[in-house]
Amino acid sequence: MRVSVAGHRVLLIGLVLGVLPGGLGTSPSGVAEAQVYNFRIYTGLDGLPQAQVQAILQDRRGYIWFGTHGGLTRYDGAEFRTWTTLEGLSANTVTSLVEDWAGRLIVGTTGGGVCVRSGESFRCLTEADGLPDRDIRDLAVDSRGQVWAATDRGVAQLGEAGVVRVFTEADGLPSARVNRLVLDEGEVWAGTERGLARLRGGRFDVEPTGSPLRDRGITVLLSLPGGLLVGTHDGLWLRHEDDVTPLRAWDPSAVRLFVSDAARDARGTVWITTQDGVLRWDGRSFQRITSRNGLGFDQVNRVRADREGNLWFGTEAGVSKLVPGPFTLYTEREGLTNSFVRAFAEDAEGRLWVGTRNGVAVLDGDRW
Repeated sequence: MRVSVAGHRVLLIGLVLGVLPGGLGTSPSGVAEAQVYNFRIYTGLDGLPQAQVQAILQDRRGYIWFGTHGGLTRYDGAEFRTWTTLEGLSANTVTSLVEDWAGRLIVGTTGGGVCVRSGESFRCLTEADGLPDRDIRDLAVDSRGQVWAATDRGVAQLGEAGVVRVFTEADGLPSARVNRLVLDEGEVWAGTERGLARLRGGRFDVEPTGSPLRDRGITVLLSLPGGLLVGTHDGLWLRHEDDVTPLRAWDPSAVRLFVSDAARDARGTVWITTQDGVLRWDGRSFQRITSRNGLGFDQVNRVRADREGNLWFGTEAGVSKLVPGPFTLYTEREGLTNSFVRAFAEDAEGRLWVGTRNGVAVLDGDRW
């Protein structure tokens, strides 16, 4: 049986012969988790030097780079190759990765400052070169090709010869501990432990009094066509011009999600990582993805979308690669009352009713 359901973006193939083993159940709330996704898991057995992945980048040649506590590693589609202090890095804990306009890999570390990879060698910058601190939390490249570094003691603007300028609380930052940097419409934004700030005229301006982003710890910044996505220790916000809107991605009374990273794929879908799974946001609604859906580990640190349409998630227990497929599979694990499907119907509200060997299930959005 095949049916095309209006309002759904996938073609649902509905006849499943045979019954899968029971006992898979539903979520504690009584609503089943969403479907199982096509994840490929990479761990130390595959060549990762260390399981805790702190940074991800796809370079212009297509290689995928990962920063771990055990060094910098590159995946070429077949195997991993790793660089550590033995190969010239100043420290083995890699926290951030960007590529500059010349195609050089810029590596942010904990304890070793910033390292620039040229060929097979590294040139590393520390306090001796003007950095305010050796602990790098984030890196960004602006529209002029200059590299910016977020540290525990301010923001550093880097040039070819080293550090150009350092911005601290004396320059308007609400806190010297800067977690994230992002370029939005040519402007530099800094997410600090005490709120959001924007660089204007050589100084950082903080959010106005009364803004929910003024004193919050900022953990994620992502530039979107509709504004600036801001993640904090306890929520998500969309900042458009001077308007700040909370995004109700979950019930805060039921679960507290620390937001750790976000990325937008080629289709415009936003993927948000937390310390308890991943949130998929299509601009209208959220879907939560956890290990129940195939994600390797629920504590997720980083996400990047590659040019082939794959999603790479850096977790505390390796890398999970999501390969989008043409089909979406629904079984008892996803909430069907039985995997033997006999009939479909769509109601006036666009919900899909599925008749099975053991009763009826209703698909409302992404949840049964």
